Amino acid sequence: MNSGRITRADQNALLKIFAWENPMSKEDQRRLKQVFDSLDMGLLQVID
Repeated sequence: MNSGRITRADQNALLKIFAWENPMSKEDQRRLKQVFDSLDMGLLQVID
């Protein structure tokens, strides 16, 4: 995430993790939310 870009495959993997029903630690939840917030704000770009 330091580069400001992730691949489409990375995004899809994160979406699968987000939808996964097994519990995540609060820290993992926070980090995943941060990635999606960065995508929403345009701070993180998905590249193919």
